[in-house]
Amino acid sequence: MSDITKKNLNEIIENIKTKKISSTDLTLSYIKNIESSKKT
Repeated sequence: MSDITKKNLNEIIENIKTKKISSTDLTLSYIKNIESSKKT
């Protein structure tokens, strides 16, 4: 799957509604991005 954090909000909402991704997966993706940006 491509990086969900790079998608626009409408795409994210649609993916959650159609259960292509879970809200937990989305949250973890954003946390991972935040943590990696702190290291630089």
